[in-house]
Amino acid sequence: MHRISAPEQQPQHNAAPAATGDNPLDTPCLDDAKIVTSTNKNPQFLLEIVFSAKCHAAWARIPIGCGPPLSVPMLASLTVPMVRV
Repeated sequence: MHRISAPEQQPQHNAAPAATGDNPLDTPCLDDAKIVTSTNKNPQFLLEIVFSAKCHAAWARIPIGCGPPLSVPMLASLTVPMVRV
């Protein structure tokens, strides 16, 4: 009788460093993140869509503490968890 063993699992070297629902601030996705679009159609805030090619992920953020037209340094931001694309 021959035994058949399961093949050893190799680590995934090209696995993305983030997943849907991750907080982008806790990932290396910030390293190459770029604002791909933004809107201020609601005059109460600026909405930015940020994309990381390294992570194949996008997320939204609302900078807080920005004066018009973004003349005051950003004090904080509200960041929505990322979505893998």
